[in-house]
Amino acid sequence: MSAIITVVNLIFLFSFSYWLSRKGPFLKKLFWTALFLKLIAGISVGIIYTYYYKEADTLLFFDDGVSLANIARTDFK
Repeated sequence: MSAIITVVNLIFLFSFSYWLSRKGPFLKKLFWTALFLKLIAGISVGIIYTYYYKEADTLLFFDDGVSLANIARTDFK
């Protein structure tokens, strides 16, 4: 199911990007270059967080927030 959602999102992204690039042809080369670099950077960050780090900092921040919320509910002072 997740793969289907990813494929649909990528199709939408490329279709929308193509539509936007057709509106302003003067930035066409810059647009596609920037889009390609942004996608590569996003995929690279995802790969780094998946294989290199043991636990993502977002999950650690969430766990800390849950702990603080539980403490605040039991003893606000």
